[in-house]
Amino acid sequence: MTPPATRKLRKLLRAHPAAQLVCEATGGYEQPAVRACHAASVPVSVVEAGRVRHYARAHGRRAKTDPIDAAVLSAYVRAFQPAPTGGPHCPAKRPRRMVRAARPTPAKPPG
Repeated sequence: MTPPATRKLRKLLRAHPAAQLVCEATGGYEQPAVRACHAASVPVSVVEAGRVRHYARAHGRRAKTDPIDAAVLSAYVRAFQPAPTGGPHCPAKRPRRMVRAARPTPAKPPG
């Protein structure tokens, strides 16, 4: 997300003070929007894309277009009401490499 797009998102969200942004986890591409929301104190929920995809299939939606994706995501949010994702200081947001470093390495079996 470019800085102009981030500014546009913040402006749009300011016009809707009760808004909560919901986006799919897309390998990190969602992170600029998530950070912009956290910086603006706007609640944001990052949901698993696979769960939304299964929800869409269960409701007979197989086509993939932006308008269909938006409608499905909106319906998913109304049905499941995901909790806001923690901010940048949330322990669950630690980089994976830090979490991996804290876990012991499994021993190799002999042989």
